[in-house]
Amino acid sequence: MSKSKVVASTSGPKDEVVKLDHRTHVYLLPDTYVGSTEICIEDLYLLCYISNIFKKCSVEFIPGEYKIFDEICVNALDHYIRTHEDVNCKNKVKNIKMSVNKERGEIEVRNDGESIKIEIHSKEKVWIPELIFGHLLTSTNYNTQQIKHVGGKNGYGAKLTNIFSTYFEIETIDRNRKLKYKQVYRDNMSIKEEPLINNYKEAPYTRITFIPDYAKFKLEGMSEDLELLIKKRAVDMFACS
Repeated sequence: MSKSKVVASTSGPKDEVVKLDHRTHVYLLPDTYVGSTEICIEDLYLLCYISNIFKKCSVEFIPGEYKIFDEICVNALDHYIRTHEDVNCKNKVKNIKMSVNKERGEIEVRNDGESIKIEIHSKEKVWIPELIFGHLLTSTNYNTQQIKHVGGKNGYGAKLTNIFSTYFEIETIDRNRKLKYKQVYRDNMSIKEEPLINNYKEAPYTRITFIPDYAKFKLEGMSEDLELLIKKRAVDMFACS
């Protein structure tokens, strides 16, 4: 009986199977991770600053763009919940601040309270703030034995904001080590600058500043409706905390 021979061909049409690195996969397939990048219109209640009451309005926004803002909000609110549930925590979150620079298209979310450790992670050998904000599939919420009242659990969170931003800046204070950590990412988390670490003795905080990749969302800059949604989110978080 003759034996058949299998020959691997290296010629012919271009390979149809493509393997992407994780960051690129997130960026090229945003619907999977942050939702639609197309404009949608919804009726939502927004705060009218003239009458100081909520009114139902028709709002035009892009779900994916709003999602990357909300990921940073969830981080801040999660930290509020953690510090207030921990009876031994002496430095609870008391303030969460959001601000926008419409001209630059820049969004900032800042919270005080217990700090992020500024040290090298024992296993991954990178700075812990970098691990939290610049490495996919990292989280403090993977322990399934604990009951949680916080939002993030899948290891994406703020990294999605980083990937869908042209500029992403981390600034955090470690009150125990008296250090200040600042690190900048650019071009959808493809460029990582080395962190700047300095001595710092004032009260701790964490501040995330980013500029969404408006071109990815087919926009020229920050819309008025997104600004209104950011203000609404600030009021929502105030009510929840």
